[in-house]
Amino acid sequence: MISEKFKTILAALQEAEKDSEKCDKGNASAGRRLRKACLSAMKELKELRAEIIADMKERQAEKDQW
Repeated sequence: MISEKFKTILAALQEAEKDSEKCDKGNASAGRRLRKACLSAMKELKELRAEIIADMKERQAEKDQW
């Protein structure tokens, strides 16, 4: 589940790569789309990080029970 979410985020960023190239050439609309994609990725990465931490804590708790 974690790796699937990570791959989804990577795929979205790879799609935004086209807009980054257009932005370098001065396309303002592409810059806006790129900023939106980056903001979305940041939010998703924060959520993914929280899930990873919760999963690690859960595994540690299970390990400590033994």
